[in-house]
Amino acid sequence: MAREILVDDYIDEGEKLIQALDLAGINVTSALWYFDIEAEEWFLIIATDIYDKEGPLKAYEKIIKIINDKIIFEKTPLWKLKVVGRKDFLINQMRGLVVTGPEMARIRIRSRVVNNFLIEEAFIYRLR
Repeated sequence: MAREILVDDYIDEGEKLIQALDLAGINVTSALWYFDIEAEEWFLIIATDIYDKEGPLKAYEKIIKIINDKIIFEKTPLWKLKVVGRKDFLINQMRGLVVTGPEMARIRIRSRVVNNFLIEEAFIYRLR
């Protein structure tokens, strides 16, 4: 099977989503596209403390409402969105490679190992 490519539309729509979440007052602590080797798919990972404080259902509800209200995802399928908490395993592993501030960083990482965990590829907007 051919490997899925992270297309510019996904990158741009991910950035628009983070900007919309920031404007809505939703604290996005980390946001990145991550290539899952087992699934052979890219996923947009959003880490927010809403997940930790109010649970996954409420976090998804708030984020999906913004996606729908602002019509952010035109090309990106909604099933590619994964909402996690600040202490998520993947997020913690990624912090072993890079930490950003609250601004958009746009950092691409390929074939890196941190704590015996392989990160095949990732595109980081924010990681703190």
